[in-house]
This record gives sequence, structure tokens and C-alpha cells, in this order.
Amino acid sequence: MNRPSIPFISISAASLLLASPAHAALDDMLVAGGLGLSAGIGMAGFATGLWALLLLRKARREQRRLMEMVERTLAAQTRSANRAEPAEGRLDPPMPANITAAVPAQNPDGGTVGDGASEGAQRAAAADEPAANVIRLSEEAARAARPEREERTSRRAGKAEKARVEALCEGRFDLALEPMISISGSRAVGFNVHATVGPGNDFMSRMASEPRAGARQAFEAALVRKAAEVASRHLGADGANLPLHVPVSASLLQNPEALGGVATLYKGDDALARSLILSLPVHLMTGANRKHAAALDTLRDSGAQFAAEGWLGGADALKILTGYGVRCVKLTANRLLEREKLRPRDLDAESIIAACTREGVTVSAIDVTTDEEAVSLIDLGVDVMSGSRFNGPRRLKPDLPAGKGILAAT
Repeated sequence: MNRPSIPFISISAASLLLASPAHAALDDMLVAGGLGLSAGIGMAGFATGLWALLLLRKARREQRRLMEMVERTLAAQTRSANRAEPAEGRLDPPMPANITAAVPAQNPDGGTVGDGASEGAQRAAAADEPAANVIRLSEEAARAARPEREERTSRRAGKAEKARVEALCEGRFDLALEPMISISGSRAVGFNVHATVGPGNDFMSRMASEPRAGARQAFEAALVRKAAEVASRHLGADGANLPLHVPVSASLLQNPEALGGVATLYKGDDALARSLILSLPVHLMTGANRKHAAALDTLRDSGAQFAAEGWLGGADALKILTGYGVRCVKLTANRLLEREKLRPRDLDAESIIAACTREGVTVSAIDVTTDEEAVSLIDLGVDVMSGSRFNGPRRLKPDLPAGKGILAAT
């Protein structure tokens, strides 16, 4: 070993010997610090748990206080109801069961025993009393009043409905006309007749449900009579070009008196026969049982003309319709645009249009609502349309002088 390296080795050894106590001291400090940190975390956890326990107890106290408040409020409402409705023959209202009337005992000092408790009871009773400006209705009174209000509302609605039905059956309504528009001619070629119901713009062409026996046929007979008056008063020579289409149903055909009244309107009046067309559901003419054939023959022999609503059957159905003199077949836009499910023997829209065109029968689309529907119907070859896409029903002017024309009356 070289001599100069001996001091270096000696110094290094001395340094290691001196560093050992320092490392030991440092380890002791770390252990102490770790213990202190653990103790601090434990104390913090204990404090947090204690704080959570205090909050839980406070919440439970608040909950009990809330329940007591609710119970006091319910008790106060019960006492108020008892005071508001005293028993028959009793002059004073009954004393609440939870208040005991007793004279406080005197203590030797001249005061009363339990003054603090008495004052607390008085404060509690005052707190239980409802505010002077608050009116509370007991549950019994509310339940009793509710059916009475509903019954009054129901009675008023029933009276209004009864008056409306009587007006419809007796013909006390105004007519409204819905134009049937020719797309190629840009003009009206007829009108669908509606009844105006009520002061607003509510219209009815058919009575969907019968509110009482005979209401539907009475309404339809009144609708035909009023339409005949309008046709005679305003159409004149335009009757054949602007006929009124009045909807009727089996109810009118099955009533001999109503049927006879309608037939009488047509007898001897060729102008009315051309200007007033009865619009019938197609099954009344092409149905399998044909139970309305006699009534239809009666109307046809008197001069009435028919329009058919809908389509039932194959190509032979058109022969039956033309046999009754039908010159117009009305189909909904949904039926013509193949949106309705067809039975196997029913013709599709294109076949119906082609067959009617060959026989000179007009196909009229009803319930047309959009431009897209109108364009699609034009592509199919349909020219006459009506519905909300065009002018809807318009109330007739009842005070218009005669001879002004039907267009001026709408």
C-alpha cells in the first residue's frame, strides 16, 4: 500500500464512525414524527366522528320538533272544526279534551304552584291557535263541498247538451257550406253542407252518436229541409253547377215519416232535384243485405239524386251505384293514397278512378289537409277536392236577400 493513501483511509474510517450516531438519531426522529402524525390523524378522525354524532342528534331533535309542530297544528284544526260546528242543543262549544280546567293551588308565598308550567301551557295553546286572517276548511266540509260543486257543474253541462240536441233536432241552427274545389277549373263545383253548432265555429255534418232515440234522423231531416230552403232561395239557375251535398244515414231511411218528408220536397221540383244531392254511405247502396233498397227507390222515384261516400266491393259495385243514379263518389285522401288497409275484394285507388272515369262518374277527394296530399291526388287523376287544405266550412249569412247567389251567402 502506498504511504499517501493511509491518511485518506484513516479519514474515511473516522467519517463512517462519526456518521453512525447521526443516522441513528435521524431514524429516531422519523419514528417519533410518524407516531405524532398517526396520533394527529387519529385525533382528527375522532373529532370528525364526534361532530357527525352531534349533527345526527341535532337532526333527530329537529325531526321530533317538526313532528310535534305538525301534531299541534292538526289538533288546532280539530278544535277549530269542533268550535265551528257545536252539537245541537248545546249553547257553549265543547272543551277540548287535552285542556283540563282546574284551579291552581296556592303556595305559602301567595303565588300559584306551577306558574312556569302554566305560562308555558298558555304559550303552547297560543301557538296552536290558527292566525286570525287564515280561514281553514275542515276535511269533512271540503269533502262535502266537492261533490256538490261537481254536481252543479254536471247539471249545467247536461242542460247545455240537452239544449244543443233540441236545437239540432228542431232545425234551430245555421248552415255552413264547405266548397268542393275543381283544381283544373280553379272554382267551386259544389258544397258539402254542415250545421253550425253553438256560437263558435263548430260544425257538424253527421251526428256520430245518438244522445237520445230518434235524434239522428230528426237532425238529418232538419238539415235536408234547411238545405232545400237555401238551394231554392240562393241557387236558382246555378243549382246544377253548384249543388249542395247533404249527408244522410240509415236513420233517416228507416223512419217512414222522415223519409216521406224528404221525398215530398223533391216531388215536382226538378230544380231542387238538380241542386240538392243526398250524400249516403256506400254500404247502404251496395251492401249485401240491401235492406234499404225500398227506401232508396222511394227517394229516387221522387227525383232525388245520390252521392256515395266510400267504396265497397269490386268493379261490379260501380254498376249498382250508377243504377241509383250516382254521379259522384267521395273518397278520403287516406283511402285514395293507399293509407288504409283494404279487403281482398276492394279495388285500389287507381282502379276506382279508372272505372269511374269510363262511366263519367266524378271522384271527389275529401279530408285533404296538406299540399303534398293535393299534389299526389292530382298525379292520380283526381280533380275535385275538399278539406282543410282548401276553404273549410263557412257559416251562411242568414239575412242575405234572396237571389244573390250561394257564393255571396258564404
